[in-house]
Amino acid sequence: MITVHRASGAENRISSQEERLAQAARPKSTKQTAEDDDYETLEYNGLIARGAVISYLGRPIYMGFQQRQVVRAFLKRPESILPPDVFTGDENPDIFASKREYRRGKKATLGKLIPAVHKILLEAIGEPCIFNEPKEGWYLKI
Repeated sequence: MITVHRASGAENRISSQEERLAQAARPKSTKQTAEDDDYETLEYNGLIARGAVISYLGRPIYMGFQQRQVVRAFLKRPESILPPDVFTGDENPDIFASKREYRRGKKATLGKLIPAVHKILLEAIGEPCIFNEPKEGWYLKI
């Protein structure tokens, strides 16, 4: 058993390794924003994007806003190869909607974002579902 001490002296007991890992994997901000309500519900083989919630077979998958937007892009065209421009261009403008500058560029950030989404979905679904086609792009297949 792991004990976490806080400055207030309160203790949180995390009873299993699985719970601790699940808690650590959750992004700092998964709360729903007004922007999340504006999106259509998308579904493919049990993977659903509805508002701020991404779920698989009814179980929520915790991820941040950019990650949810990447999943939405895949759900719009499952089993189709999506080149980097689909994620960085006008087709899915909300992936990089923030005003902050991307020091290394959008493609470098995308190069970290897609693997992060792949890892989250792998853990939630239990099998790889985002695949890379070198020099072409990525596709979702469950």
